[in-house]
Amino acid sequence: LGETAEREPRPRGRSEHNPERYAERYPEPYNEPDFEDEEYPGFEGPKEQRDHKLIRIFPYGVARNRLDQAAKRLGVPILVENDVNQAQVVVTLRTHFRKRQRPIIDAENRGTPIYVLRSNTINQMERFLSGLFNLEPAGPRAHSEEEALRQTQGAVDAVLNGERWVELSPASSYIRRLQHQMARQANLLSYSYGKDPNRRVRIYRE
Repeated sequence: LGETAEREPRPRGRSEHNPERYAERYPEPYNEPDFEDEEYPGFEGPKEQRDHKLIRIFPYGVARNRLDQAAKRLGVPILVENDVNQAQVVVTLRTHFRKRQRPIIDAENRGTPIYVLRSNTINQMERFLSGLFNLEPAGPRAHSEEEALRQTQGAVDAVLNGERWVELSPASSYIRRLQHQMARQANLLSYSYGKDPNRRVRIYRE
């Protein structure tokens, strides 16, 4: 009988991560966002895009409370998952992604898109969510009175429903006065932080 060559068993527990192959499969999530950590003016989707479907997100090394707050500020529905296997999307920081730990490997093996942030800030998370939900820059409209008051009402509702505080986008002194009035009418506290043009209002529970 002729000898048959035996295939050498594949070692277990190793990741066969290939950045080039991964980039071909998931070109957008794999590429790290190239934007500075600066004040973010806000995004607003077109009217036909505002009814978004819930997306389940597993944050690995990303502050969950900030991710929730970023979603509230943009008005997009997310569910923060504790199990990577239940998530539709994984978001992590550059340092955690490079360490190649188990949640990242599990997500890659399942084909779950992975988004990499440069820093653990709300501004970065808002940009991530804006891309995820296909929102468009609102430009000057984001600073209009109507938009600012809509965002303020959303923040008031969030605090009344249990959030300890919500920070609003930077606004003019006139808009900030209106925001303080809305907070007082809801029996909530509000303070202004920062310097113009980035001065903003934060709304609290008493």
